[in-house]
Amino acid sequence: MPEPAPLLDRVERLADALRRTGVAVSTSDVIDAVRALGHVDLLDRETVRAVLRATLAKDPVAVDRFDAIFGRVVRQGRAVRPATANHAPPVHVVRGVPRVHPPDV
Repeated sequence: MPEPAPLLDRVERLADALRRTGVAVSTSDVIDAVRALGHVDLLDRETVRAVLRATLAKDPVAVDRFDAIFGRVVRQGRAVRPATANHAPPVHVVRGVPRVHPPDV
């Protein structure tokens, strides 16, 4: 399973992208989002999306902007490399199923 750093990086990139569109996302909003993600199945993309939407988008305009940005920042099927330098193969999540790919030879 990947270390939490890639997840934290994606949440922060999502928050930054929302801020660039004028959505007010505070540090406490990001902390709340990460804490809430600790209580859900991270392989369930729709649940992750709903948790992030509920914690980062506080009004209808913010929700619209979140919906437009989420898919670009948290892409389905992107490989997530562990944060440690243990040379573990990347984990690729497709439709909620993690698959480990061997390193390129």
